[in-house]
Parts: sequence; structure tokens; C-alpha cells
Amino acid sequence: MSSQGDFFETVGQAREALFADMRTKDPRHCPCCGHWCQIYNRKLHRVMALDVMWLYRQHIRNPDTFVRVQHRVLGGREYSADTGDLGKLKHWGLVEQMPNINEDKKTSGYWRITSKGIAFARGQIMVPKYAMLYLDDVVEFSQERIYLADALPEWFSYRELMHPSDDEWPPHWE
Repeated sequence: MSSQGDFFETVGQAREALFADMRTKDPRHCPCCGHWCQIYNRKLHRVMALDVMWLYRQHIRNPDTFVRVQHRVLGGREYSADTGDLGKLKHWGLVEQMPNINEDKKTSGYWRITSKGIAFARGQIMVPKYAMLYLDDVVEFSQERIYLADALPEWFSYRELMHPSDDEWPPHWE
């Protein structure tokens, strides 16, 4: 059963068909509510690796302390302004955000590296190179694994995120 104009007896059936379509075809609208549905293939890239290194250095200075993330400098050079890349590292379990207690703000803006992030920063463990995300939840990780040093040459590609070709979908998965 396809999610394109077919009748579904339950919302569960519609969800299953939609998820199957999203994993094998282009993104689409939900047959129940019309919401745009797309699985994003996120790569652990250079800026994210730099964020792990930056948080690791903050951890060395003040262990287990949440730090305000606004302006990041590593090796005397600013490498990234306020991007959402640091927050995506939570999907790999490398960082955690301080709970937000201010109802006027969306998030606390404070982060710290996890023990897994510390091991990754030290080159002691590998993590999946890609995470498939839907509505900010991990659907699946790639089998391909990388060390932090492997991510440093990899720059973020908006084209790769939004428009992988059919023969690459999902790109680089084993």
C-alpha cells in the first residue's frame, strides 16, 4: 500500500507506509495531516568534530561543568558561530545540554561533553559516520564508523543533506 492517495484503516498503517516510502523514495506529505515528512541523513563533519574538541578543552579546564556556547575559538581561531551542529552531537551521545529552566527561552544554551564524547575526543572510540534523523530523533545509524580525526576533513554539505541522488540513498550506507 502506498501513501499516495490510498485509504488506510488505521493511523498506524499510514505511518508504516509513510516511513517505508521516506526510506526508499523522496520526502512527502503525511497522508493523515499533510505535514512535510523527510528523513535527514546527518554526517558527523568537520565543524561537529571541532565542537567536540572545543567542549573537551572546556572539560579539561572545568570538569563536568556546563558551558555557555556562543562564540567558539580553537587554536586561536574562531571556527564556528552559533550553528546547530553542536546540538546534533547529542544524537551520537557525545554531548548533553543543561536542562532549561527559563520558560522565556527555547533552550538553556549550556552544553557539556559526555564520557563517550571524551573517549571520542581522545581517539579511543569510533562512532557512526551518519545518523538518519526524523523529527530530531534517530531512526538509524550507519554501519560506517569513524574516529574524530576522520571527520576533520569532512565539511557540511547542504546539497548532500537535502538532495541525495536516488542511487546514493541513503548515501554511504553499508
